[in-house]
Amino acid sequence: MTSPFSTASVLSKTILNNVQLEAVTHPDGPQLVFAGAGTGKTRVLTARIAYLIGERNILPGNIFAATFTNKAAREMQRRVEDFTGISCTGLWIGTFHSLCARILRRESAAIGYTPAFSIFDSDDQLTLVKKIAKDLKLDERTMPPRLLLHSISKYKNACITPEMAEEKQSNFFEQELVKVYKLYQKSLIAQQAMDFDDLITNCVYLFRNNEEILVKYRRLFKHVLVDEYQDTNRSQFLLVMMLSQEHRNIFVVGDDDQSIYGWRGAEIENILSFEKKFPGTKIVKLEQNYRSTQAILNFANAAIEPNSIRSGKRLWSSREPGASVSVVRYRDDRHEAEVICDNIKKFLNEGTKGGNMAILFRTNAQSRLFEESLRKRRIPYVLVGGMSFYERKEIKDCCAYLRLLVNPKDDISCNRIINVPPRGIGDKAREVITEQARQTGKSLLETILDEHAGYAGIRGVKGIEELRTIFSLLVDMNNRHESAGEILKQTLTLTGYLDMLDDEDSEEARSRIENINELMNAIV
Repeated sequence: MTSPFSTASVLSKTILNNVQLEAVTHPDGPQLVFAGAGTGKTRVLTARIAYLIGERNILPGNIFAATFTNKAAREMQRRVEDFTGISCTGLWIGTFHSLCARILRRESAAIGYTPAFSIFDSDDQLTLVKKIAKDLKLDERTMPPRLLLHSISKYKNACITPEMAEEKQSNFFEQELVKVYKLYQKSLIAQQAMDFDDLITNCVYLFRNNEEILVKYRRLFKHVLVDEYQDTNRSQFLLVMMLSQEHRNIFVVGDDDQSIYGWRGAEIENILSFEKKFPGTKIVKLEQNYRSTQAILNFANAAIEPNSIRSGKRLWSSREPGASVSVVRYRDDRHEAEVICDNIKKFLNEGTKGGNMAILFRTNAQSRLFEESLRKRRIPYVLVGGMSFYERKEIKDCCAYLRLLVNPKDDISCNRIINVPPRGIGDKAREVITEQARQTGKSLLETILDEHAGYAGIRGVKGIEELRTIFSLLVDMNNRHESAGEILKQTLTLTGYLDMLDDEDSEEARSRIENINELMNAIV
């Protein structure tokens, strides 16, 4: 088959230096690209994918490219399509979690799930762990739910099952943790739900226990590429190892000097021992920086050089040296904010534009003193960051209603909306529903939809009947395959959710309505 492209035509739409070009046009086999900050890592990765499609005749659907953010995945796919001039919708490019979710929805039956399984976010997970801790009568002061959840996540990132964890327990905390872990996983399975860690570990277990399925995906993915490889954990390493073990066409890009996620399970050894895991690896080091001046790079090189656990590299730039880096020690955090904002005022008076200045800090809480100092000097500013769109209460409420339609076993979502908007279903009524569900082995929603369930004599029976009617109508709409947008629109009408926000008549309520409208636009 003759390629409609040539190396020149595919790569002519970007500028690559000699080292970058060497990495992009590498033949088959494992390759590790050490890419220092600002050295064109994303350009190399996207050019590599375009090269495989345009020059090597690899179909987009035969490429598995894992990134760490959805934004990076979208940007990379756009660039690949610009390079090749063709649609790459079949390309498997996304975060580890999204790619694994895609595989698991296809192969869910092999691990005892339906394709419509729910994915619990951090709030859902915390709610479930709190319930389990309460059932076990654990003291939250000595067994904080967030610590329990973090510990469970560490187990999962290392592909340690509850049974394996039980064998490793060595103290009282670990004994109680394993009890929570066991019940947590049992509850997830009962609710046909997975948390984010499960998406990857369940994929690993799927491949480990089903040779036929593993072979299918090994043959599908002829090339495996990974971005930010220094931030991969044990389960992510096992996943890419399994997929690439036979053809060995694995191309990873990363920088050990930028490994900052050890606290959430990332293993720097994955990148430092890559050559041992994949013998015959071609190693390329990108050291020419296109982002910073040499003065900044000299400072960065000097700061990282004492680190003995790294692969040696030295960033350089062809740009002008630039101003020297200043390191200042302040009396305290208030003094720091005052001096920095005085300097900003001085720069503004000298003609520097506000948009050309930035204050970076490690945590959101540190913004307060800077904001106070800026306001005191009447310096306008934009605070970047804040709550994610899908973390907002109103968005999570809407999504919970929709999730229940495709997965009626999702008790976390049911608990979230059972009395939202308020319909008189209080704690006592919830206890009755929960106990009935436990006795019958049904989920909360299935129990609510059961017309023969007895709720006579309890407060909230009217609200239960109202919720049953609403979901009966929504289930009927879903069975008729009406659009998600129309179902959400009817959900908001039937439940009176928008009326509730209208009645609040506040700026916050109006903002929430705008967010819901934005969600509607996104799913129509």
